[in-house]
Amino acid sequence: MVTFTVKDTKAETVTYTATDATDSTTIAQTTAVSFTAGTLDHFSIATITSPQTAGTAFSITMTAQDASNNTLTGFTSPVNLSTSAGTIGPAGSGPFVGGVRTESVTLTQAGSNKTITATDPISTKSGTSNLFNVNAGTANKLAFLQQPTGTGGGSTITPAVTVQIQDVNGNLTTSTASVTVAIATNPSSGTLSGTKTVNAVSGVATFSTLSIDKAGSGYTLTTTNGSSLSNATSNAFNINVGNAAKLVFLQQPTTATAGASISPAVTVQVQDLGGNLVNTSTASVGMGFGANPGSGTLSGTTLVSPVLGVATFSDLSINKSGTGYTMSATSAGLTTATSSAFNITSGTATSLTVSGYTSPTSAGVAHNFTVTALDQFGNAATGYRGAVTFSSSDGQAVLPASYTFLAGDNGTHTTFSATLKTAGTQSITATDSVNTLSGSQTGITVNAAAASKLAFGQQPTDTQAGNAISPALTVQVQDSFGNVVTSNTSTVTIAISTGGAFTAGSTKAVAAVSGVASFSNLVPTATGSFTVSATDGTLTSTTSSNFNVTPGAANKLAFGQQPSTTTAGNAISSSPTVKVEDQFGNVLTSDTSTVAIAISAGGTLSGASTTSATASSGIATFANLVPTASGTFSLTASDDSLTSATSTSFTVNAGTASQLVFTTQPGGAVESANLSPQPVVKLEDSLGNVETGDSTHTVTLSITSATGTAGAALACTNTTPTLSSGAATFANCKIDLPGTNYRLHATTNAGAFSMDSSAFTITSNAAKLAFSTTAITGTINFCLGPVAVQTQTSGSAATHPGSNVQVDLSFTAGTGSFFSDSGCSSGTSNVSIPISATGVSFYFKGTSTGTVTIQAADHAGALTAATQNETINLRTTTTAATLNPTSVVVGQASTASVTVTDTATGTQSNPQGTLALSSSDTGDVSGTCTLVASGLNAATCSASVTTSKVGTSPHTITATFTTNDSLHANSSGTASLTVAKASTTTTVALTSGANPSASGASVTFTATVSAVAPGTGTPAGTVNFKSNGTTITGCSAVALNAGSPDTATCATTSLALGSDTILATFTDTDNNFNGSNGSTTENVDTAPAITSANNKTFGVGMAGTFSVTATGTAPMTLGCKVSATDVIDPCTLPNGVTFVDNGNGTGTLSGTPTASTNGTYQFAFYATNPVGANTQSFTLTVLPRPTAPSTPTYNPGSDYDGIV
Repeated sequence: MVTFTVKDTKAETVTYTATDATDSTTIAQTTAVSFTAGTLDHFSIATITSPQTAGTAFSITMTAQDASNNTLTGFTSPVNLSTSAGTIGPAGSGPFVGGVRTESVTLTQAGSNKTITATDPISTKSGTSNLFNVNAGTANKLAFLQQPTGTGGGSTITPAVTVQIQDVNGNLTTSTASVTVAIATNPSSGTLSGTKTVNAVSGVATFSTLSIDKAGSGYTLTTTNGSSLSNATSNAFNINVGNAAKLVFLQQPTTATAGASISPAVTVQVQDLGGNLVNTSTASVGMGFGANPGSGTLSGTTLVSPVLGVATFSDLSINKSGTGYTMSATSAGLTTATSSAFNITSGTATSLTVSGYTSPTSAGVAHNFTVTALDQFGNAATGYRGAVTFSSSDGQAVLPASYTFLAGDNGTHTTFSATLKTAGTQSITATDSVNTLSGSQTGITVNAAAASKLAFGQQPTDTQAGNAISPALTVQVQDSFGNVVTSNTSTVTIAISTGGAFTAGSTKAVAAVSGVASFSNLVPTATGSFTVSATDGTLTSTTSSNFNVTPGAANKLAFGQQPSTTTAGNAISSSPTVKVEDQFGNVLTSDTSTVAIAISAGGTLSGASTTSATASSGIATFANLVPTASGTFSLTASDDSLTSATSTSFTVNAGTASQLVFTTQPGGAVESANLSPQPVVKLEDSLGNVETGDSTHTVTLSITSATGTAGAALACTNTTPTLSSGAATFANCKIDLPGTNYRLHATTNAGAFSMDSSAFTITSNAAKLAFSTTAITGTINFCLGPVAVQTQTSGSAATHPGSNVQVDLSFTAGTGSFFSDSGCSSGTSNVSIPISATGVSFYFKGTSTGTVTIQAADHAGALTAATQNETINLRTTTTAATLNPTSVVVGQASTASVTVTDTATGTQSNPQGTLALSSSDTGDVSGTCTLVASGLNAATCSASVTTSKVGTSPHTITATFTTNDSLHANSSGTASLTVAKASTTTTVALTSGANPSASGASVTFTATVSAVAPGTGTPAGTVNFKSNGTTITGCSAVALNAGSPDTATCATTSLALGSDTILATFTDTDNNFNGSNGSTTENVDTAPAITSANNKTFGVGMAGTFSVTATGTAPMTLGCKVSATDVIDPCTLPNGVTFVDNGNGTGTLSGTPTASTNGTYQFAFYATNPVGANTQSFTLTVLPRPTAPSTPTYNPGSDYDGIV
C-alpha cells in the first residue's frame, strides 16, 4: 500500500486517479476531494476604466483572495477604502458576500495615474487597483489661485492675480468662461483699475493689470460671476503708499495783485500713482508758468523741498497783470502738475508814462499824446483817479491844463494836446504831486521853422593883440522861436566896432553850415574894448557883447638893475631887478609870476638869501642876495618857460681870515713810514674861502697832546712852512711808534689860529698770535698750565703789538674753562698783551676727555688766531662682581654684589654712573642696579639675577659700569653661575564633557605643567596623552600653550568602554625643565538605544505580547509616555493591555484587548541610563475579532501497492 499527500493551490473539488505506469491501467480512484481557499492574502480590484470624473459615482468590484488568488468565499468583513485621488466616499465598504463586494464610490481629486486601495482593518491585508485618470467635474465655483499681494497705490498688483474655475471638489477645470473681479472690502474707498473681466485659459483667468489707487489695510477682492458659479473672496491685502510718481496741486493759486504774494500759499502734494500722499518724499519741487498771458515774471522761492510730502510755496508773486495764468509744478522723475487758471490784477499806481507825441515835428505844430498810470510792475493801474499837471523841457511849450483821471479812463487818457517851439530833443512830463507820481516822454525831436533872424551863438571873448578870438565866434541863422535853421547855408559878414581892427588875414565873411557861421580867424591888432556886428541879406542883423583886447603873453625876462661887486657874506647892495616882457618887449604889468635867481658855477648864495621873488607890476626885485664863495660870477633869472636872462659879471671878495683848516687830512701808516696822504693846511675866512692873498703866516705841525702812543715823535721835511696863496703843504711826515687815535696839531705863528686833524692809526708789523709752550697731557677737571701765547710777525718772530691786544680764549673742540692764576681759582675768557710785552700766560681745566683744542684769537680780528691741541684723560676704574649662590636652577635667583673703585692716582672720588648686568647666554639675564657711594673712592650695588634657561652652563655674568659723572672711565667685571634644569609638576583634569561619559561622546582633558620652586618660569614642550597605556589618537605630542599656567589639551571621542586611566606626560623641548606626569580616571558608558520594532498588532479578545528591547550600559530604565516629545505624561493603552519594565534592559507590552478597544494607539517607549536617553515612537493596532475561515479535510482510501 502506498500513502501519499497532495496539495492543490486552487479552491476546487478534485477526483484523483492512480494509474499503473507500466500499462496505464487504472488501479484506484478517489472519491471527490474538495479544496477550500486559504487565508486572506490580498484583495483584487477589477479593472477600473479611465477616465473617471471627480464627484461622479462609479462602481468597483473587490475580491478577497488567498496567496494563490483563490476567492475567499467565506470572507464577509467590510474593508477600508482609500485613494490617491483625494478622498473616496464611502471610506469603508459594506460586507463582502462570497468573498466579493461591488461598491459605488465617488472620488474628489482629478489627476493622472490615480489608484484605489482596499485594506482589511484586522489583518491589514490590502489590494490596489490599476492606474486610471480622473477628470475634473463640471465647473462649479471660482477660487483665487494667486492671491492679490500688497503694492503701492496705483501700481500694478504683482504677481498677476489668478482665479481658477473649479469643480465642486476644487479641481481645476478647462473652462474658458469669463471671470470678473471687483473690490469686496474697501477700507479706503479705493478704485480698482485695469482689465477686470478676463476669459479663462485652461480654467485659469489671469488679471495682469489690476491696481487700486487709495492706500489702505485689509482690502479684499471678490469675483462677480452671478449665479452660474460660486464666487470667491481673496485674502486680505494692503495697498501701501507707493513710490513718488506725480505732483498734484493741493492749494490752487488764486487771483492776486501784481507783485503781491499769492495767498493762501500754493501747495503741491507728492503722490504715488494712486494719488496717495507720499509723506516721506523730500524730492525738490520746482514751480514755473504753465500759461503766461501777461508775459509776467514768477518771483519768490520757486524750488521747495516737501515737508511730509507737501511742498509749500509761501511767497510766490507775478509782476504782470493778466487773465488765465496757470502754474506748472515739476520734479525730476515725477509727472508734472498744472494748476487751474487764475488772474493777476494791477496794483496801485506808482508811476506815470507819457507817450504818443509825434516825433520828429516842426516848432510851433500841435500834437496829441497819452498819459498812463502804471503800478510798480508796469501794469496799467485801472483804478487810478489822480490829478496830473504838465511840464516840458521846452520853456516855450504850450501844454494842456491839469486833468483828473476818471473811472472810464481805466488808468489811460489819450487826448492830451501840446505845442513844442524849441528845436532839439525835448520831453513832456506829467506829474501827480499828491501821489508823488510822474512820467515823461523823452527824445521828442523838434526841428526849426523858416529862417527869420541872426543871433550870436559864441560871443567874442577877451583876447590878446595878435591872437585870434577864441573860442571861434559863431552866428546862428534862427527861426522866429530862436531855433537854429540847420538847413540854412547863406553867407554871414562880421565887422568890428570903431577903433578896432582885424589883421588883413582875418576871415570876416563865412557861409553858414547847418545854420551856423563860425569865425575862427578873427585876429584883432589894437587893444581896447570892442563889439562886432553880423549881417545876412534880409535877415534881422545882430550885434555882439563887448570884449577886450589885451597885450600879448609873457615871453621873456630882462635884468633891469644889474648886480654890483660885494664881499662874501654881504648882500649885493644894488638889489638886482628882473622884468617880465611880452615878445614885443612890453612889461606885463599884470604879471605876478615867480622869478628865480641862481649864481653861476663856483658861486654860492647863503641859505638866508631870497632867491625867488614874485613879480609886482611885472618886475621882480631881489634885495637879499648874499654870496658866500669868493670869485667872479654872474646871475641868471628864470621863470618857467619864459626866456631866461643873464646879468653882467660881478666880483665877490673873501672875508677876514678866521681859521686854519686841514683840507687834506693825514692818513695812517706803518710805524716810521710816510703818512698817506700827507696833510695840507689852509687859512680861511669864516665861510671857508681861502685867504689866497696871505703869504706871510707860518704854520707849525706837531702831534696833538694826549693822542697816539706816549713818547712818539713826528718828523717831516719841514714842520714849519710859510703859507703860499693861503696854503701850507707838508712832505715826508712820519711817526715812529705805532698807536691809535693819533691826531696832528697845526698852529700859525703867534698862535693866532690852530686846528687838530682827524684821528688816524700807526700800525705795527705784528701779523699773528702763536702758542709758545708745548701741548699738555692731563686729567679731566684738574688745573693745567701755564700756557703762553705771544704776538709774532709773519715770519714767526716774537714782536710787540702795535696796540694792546685782547686775546680771546675758547675751546674749538672739547670743553673746559680758562683761569688767570695757577690755582685755577680766577676764571677768565681773555688775557691781554700790552704794547710793552710780547706775550701772556694763562691756565685751564679740561672738562671733556680726549683731544681739546684751545684757540687764542685777537678780539679786534687784526691778528691771525692760534690753536693748540691738549689731551685730557678720565680717571681709571675697576669693577668686581660676586654671586650668591653660585649654583642655581632655571628661574632661581642669585644675588650679584658689585663694587666699582677709582684706581687713578691723585685725589680719588666715588665713581658715579650706571651698572648693567648681562649673561654670556644671549638674552638670558639683563638688568641694572643702582650704585651707592662707598668710602672715598668706590661705589657698590647689589641686584637679583635670575636665569631663564640652562643654556651653556656655567654662565658668565658680566657687570658693566658706564660712567655718567664725566670723571671716571668705564670698566667691567665677571662672575660664574652654574645653572641646572628646574623640576616640574604635571596635573591632568577633565575640562569638557561628563564623567561618566557616553561612548563616542567628546571629552576634553587639560594638562597643566608648572615649575617647582625654587625654579620659576614657563616650561616649553609637549604633553603625551594616553588612555590605559595607549596614546590617544591626535594627542601624542600636544604643544604647551604658554601662559600662566602652561596648559595642553586633548579632545577625543574614542575612549574605551569602562574605566579609562588618562596619563599626561610632559617632555621638555628647550632643555630648561625636567619632565613630569599626572593622571586622572574617566568612566565611559553606552547610551541606551531601543532596538525592537516600532509597531505591533493585537486583536480584540486575543492575548498578545510584545518585547521592548534596548541596548546600553546598566542600570537602565524603560517606560512609555504619550509621545516622543512629551516629558512626563504616561502613555494611554487599550483596556486589558499593560507595559512592565523588566529591569534588565527589556520591557513587556502584553494583555488581551477588551471589546470595543479596536483602533490605532500612538505613543512612545523610552530608555534612560546615566549617560543618555532614547525615545521611539510606537504604533499599537488593535483589530476587531476576525471571522474564522473553514478548514478542508481529506481521508485517504484503501492501501495500494504500486507506482502512481
